[in-house]
Amino acid sequence: MLRLKIKCILILTLLITFQAYAQKNEGMKWLVGTWKIKTGQGYVVERWKQINDSTLAGKSFFVKTAGDSAVQETLELAMRKGQWTYTSTVQGQNDNKPVAFAVIFTRGTEFISENPAHDFPQRICLSKNQKSALRQHRRPQKRPLLEAKL
Repeated sequence: MLRLKIKCILILTLLITFQAYAQKNEGMKWLVGTWKIKTGQGYVVERWKQINDSTLAGKSFFVKTAGDSAVQETLELAMRKGQWTYTSTVQGQNDNKPVAFAVIFTRGTEFISENPAHDFPQRICLSKNQKSALRQHRRPQKRPLLEAKL
């Protein structure tokens, strides 16, 4: 009888672990794709791809109205030791070193990441709305909310 209880507890624990693992790693796949954010001088294009079950990689380009483009950021969203981290490496800033932001909130197709020690931004919020548009907000500086279409 004791063996049966131990086996049941073990199976239940494994099922819960597998379900939790699947939920954590499926949670950010909504970001995969190409997002286009219109600005007054052109477009910011973000391209995200799935690297493996715990890492997404992205690039951000600025495309001027005349058609010229330049890489702005190299991005990574990775699950390490049970914690999502959003990392940005911006050309010509921070000695071209990556800046990590801990993801402090996730729900459905949105997340908030934060690094209070960084000068700007300290908080980056990304969310996808019903119309397949990506909304991006960077704080603390007051800036208009940017919206990108997939």
